[in-house]
Amino acid sequence: MDFDDIINEFHLNLNKYIASLTDKDQRNLLDFDQSDIYKESMNRIN
Repeated sequence: MDFDDIINEFHLNLNKYIASLTDKDQRNLLDFDQSDIYKESMNRIN
């Protein structure tokens, strides 16, 4: 299993997880992109 396989598997599982959530939870997940935690994490990575 190479790195691409691992990433693809991760995305597949992530999409399954998101699909299993309710609409409200999905909206909260989308809102997370705008959250301070997310921005702080991105700043640390970059």
